[in-house]
Amino acid sequence: MNVVIRAGTVVTAVLAMSLCACGQAAASPALTSAPPAAAIATSPAPPATSAPTDPPPGSAPGCTAGEVTATASTDRPTYRSGEQVTLRTTLANHSAQACSIDVSPRDPAFSVSQGGGGEVWRSCGPGKSCPLYERVVVLPAGGSRTETTAWNQHTCDASACQGPPPPAGTYRETATWGGLGSATAPFTVG
Repeated sequence: MNVVIRAGTVVTAVLAMSLCACGQAAASPALTSAPPAAAIATSPAPPATSAPTDPPPGSAPGCTAGEVTATASTDRPTYRSGEQVTLRTTLANHSAQACSIDVSPRDPAFSVSQGGGGEVWRSCGPGKSCPLYERVVVLPAGGSRTETTAWNQHTCDASACQGPPPPAGTYRETATWGGLGSATAPFTVG
């Protein structure tokens, strides 16, 4: 079936089609004698093929740790004290099939540790309001998903993440994708 809608009748035709779809009668659209400015043509869908396509979100099986690999990086290797640090993580699907992952403010989780010492910051740390949302994302075979966050170089204590900037030195980003894996990346503050 081919349908052609000319400019000037689009709203009326769409309204008529909407009313008919709801079981209501609709008047025929009035056509104008002005030449059409543009036309929209709709053709029937091409016949289905057997070519593989990626499934819609939610219909692909969940990714497993054996199907994906996590990596971590920062936007630069060195920062001055107080500069914003962009933390990045990518989860790559190296399997031959699409799989799905949950993405939320808590997954992937980002943290920063000082050298060989303890954690100084985390993305959903104390006193931070992390929005509650979750998206199911399909990773196509051979595809990947990258998430980023920013660290303003404030440190966390037991109640908040608004402490003073940490001392100069070597730091490590850790990005964790739930049970799918984690990755680290070193950087320097100085």
